Amino acid sequence: MNGQRTRPTSPKRPAAVLSAAARRRAKWRRRAYFLLESDGSPDPWAIAIRFGLIAVVLLNVAVALAATDPQIRHDNGGLLVGIELATLLLFTVEYVARLWSAVEHPRYHGLPHWRARLRYALTPAAIVDLAVILPLAIAPFVALDLSSFLFLRIIRLLKLFRYSGGMAALGEAVFAERRALLACAVILLAIVLISASSITYAERAAQPDAFGSVIGSLWWTIVTITTVGYGDVVPVTPLGRAIAVVTMVVGFAFIALPTAILSSSFAEVIRRRDFTITWGMIGRVPAFANLDAATIVRIMPRLVARTFHPGDIVVHRNEEPADLHIVVFGVLEAEGLDDEEEDGGADAASSGHPPLPEPVVFQEGDMFGGPIPMRGFKTAGPVVSTGTSRFLILPEDDLRVIARRRPDVYALLTGGLDPT
Repeated sequence: MNGQRTRPTSPKRPAAVLSAAARRRAKWRRRAYFLLESDGSPDPWAIAIRFGLIAVVLLNVAVALAATDPQIRHDNGGLLVGIELATLLLFTVEYVARLWSAVEHPRYHGLPHWRARLRYALTPAAIVDLAVILPLAIAPFVALDLSSFLFLRIIRLLKLFRYSGGMAALGEAVFAERRALLACAVILLAIVLISASSITYAERAAQPDAFGSVIGSLWWTIVTITTVGYGDVVPVTPLGRAIAVVTMVVGFAFIALPTAILSSSFAEVIRRRDFTITWGMIGRVPAFANLDAATIVRIMPRLVARTFHPGDIVVHRNEEPADLHIVVFGVLEAEGLDDEEEDGGADAASSGHPPLPEPVVFQEGDMFGGPIPMRGFKTAGPVVSTGTSRFLILPEDDLRVIARRRPDVYALLTGGLDPT
């Protein structure tokens, strides 16, 4: 057009196809990531790895403490060193596996592999993992035995933050309130310095050895503010005692303030985690698929999330649970009713040993309890979890409230039952 020649566009190149070996590596890398990083996963291997590593950390710290005793070290030196080396090798394999699989973390999607691994290596958890295995790297080059790295061995306790949801929540609470905690620290530092300066002025003439300088008075101030009260140094002048009273009252108030801040933040973190877990569980329940978000948010505080492990009895025989049980995931089995039990007749065993009825199987999305009787499933129980199963339980009282206020929601939750 307009005498200009248009340049033909070249077809797009097809996306590079991964080789079979690359696909296998990616598959194993994803598997390693989920085994190591999926906290709360029901996968038996992930659970075994998580609790196994916790046990190894605790054993390692116990060995580190035992090695500080000269008699134990003399009698069991070879065993202690052997355990130390074995656990260090295990922690090294763990660190390498985490570093290798870090590219699968959603936070690093789209980044080159080397950059994703570098960013992971700079996270606090990865730095702790690296510090844990430093003795294995340092020991061959210095004239020290492994028992000399006591500090690096004790900090392995910090690895428990990774394996414990409660500890991780505490760390998250501290990070969320870091500015408020820093402000408290600055105020406490100011109180300590003002108190130390004041007590030095008041007591310097009476006790020059104990309160001759502000630096020397810091010990008394810190002991007083923390309410430890060793009693090794005490003010003797009236002014000094008045300063001590003010230091105790003000210091105690500001020592308690960080505790209150952390308690509030920790409760909020746990509430958010429970909300996220419950919301994720709700998303897997078909009965909630037709509810709007506002209705789900109102119902969520009434729901109780529970986990049952293999072999746990969810409902005992001939029990009719009053609460509504919703299976989120997992499989349950129950004894089926035979013909005579179903008809309310005599015990079927008296009629020539009839064949046993088929077991009743509950799967994801099934509901029972409350207005849904167990015999409606042709079972009298017991209902047993065949694996790890998770439930959302709606208590009987809350179910009545929903039936009275939102009969439409009640019908969805109970499969169309009329609340009347």
